Amino acid sequence: MKAGSKAWLEFLGRFSALAFLRLLAHGGFVGLALASWPSAVPATEPAWPNRPIRLVVPFPPGGGSDNIARLVGKAMTEGLGQPVVVENRPGAAATLGARLVSKAAPDGYTLLIGNAAVITMTPQLRDAGFDPVSGFAPVATLSGSYAVVAVRKDFPATDFKGFVAHARAQPGKVTCGTSGAGGATHLGCAILADKLGIDLRAVHYKGSAPAANDLVAGVIDLIIDPAAVPHVKAGRIRALAARGMNDGQIAELPGVPGLAELGAPMGTETWFGVLAPPGTPPAIINRIAAVIEKLTRSPDFGTSMAAMSMYPLFQGPRAFAERIPRDSTLYRDIIQKTGIKAD
Repeated sequence: MKAGSKAWLEFLGRFSALAFLRLLAHGGFVGLALASWPSAVPATEPAWPNRPIRLVVPFPPGGGSDNIARLVGKAMTEGLGQPVVVENRPGAAATLGARLVSKAAPDGYTLLIGNAAVITMTPQLRDAGFDPVSGFAPVATLSGSYAVVAVRKDFPATDFKGFVAHARAQPGKVTCGTSGAGGATHLGCAILADKLGIDLRAVHYKGSAPAANDLVAGVIDLIIDPAAVPHVKAGRIRALAARGMNDGQIAELPGVPGLAELGAPMGTETWFGVLAPPGTPPAIINRIAAVIEKLTRSPDFGTSMAAMSMYPLFQGPRAFAERIPRDSTLYRDIIQKTGIKAD
């Protein structure tokens, strides 16, 4: 290349660079185009989880939900590689903590330990601040709570068939103790009465223990509650039927027939499960569900549940999502039919 030509090209290069800088300085189209040009390496979300996860319990420390949450938190910490912090947020009939999770960011870092009473019963009785179906992304169930249909020791009937006959002959006179108006045991009395076509009179207590104690004392006739088990074992009251998994027998009382084999299945149970805010990505939901399934299959978990009058009950995201509206409808119908009110 000739020296003159080379000098001419270098001049054009310097001129072009100068013009380019002037366009940038005056906000020209070149600057605008570069500002809107996509990055060569697109930004990506960090892998989940990359920070601690909050597991909300809508009850005070020490209860069944709290104990289950500790087991779940430990399993998730080990399975996901991030700390899981259990946070107790009681209040407003356990709806305070549930609302918190329902309205949280759907990023997998805020989860709820819920149960059938909070998620599917309470919204039928009061303004819970969330919809049981659209208010959560169901992850998985963990366990179910069993119960025993038990009567006072001197009750006139000695078996379930005799109990039904007696109750039909004495409409509204057989009393059924509950742990509180509008709670799971209250609805249990109502559902069983509806299934059998009998009229039971609910007597409300502040908890299961005082109801069971009054049954032992002969003040009331019946309870449907796991709190009956130790009294049955001690011979203080009489068990007529068991309400275990699928309304079957329970291991602690092997000689007591299940409601299903007696022809009176109640068709529901008090489940405990993990729920996430609506809109949580399915990939996150499925990862958590896999950890929960592994936990519920472990022998240690079964032992822990038995000590709390429960049994392992795993249902994945799809089955759990189908269960919630089904249970909600059942409770809504029985509440409307019987006129049950909450405390």
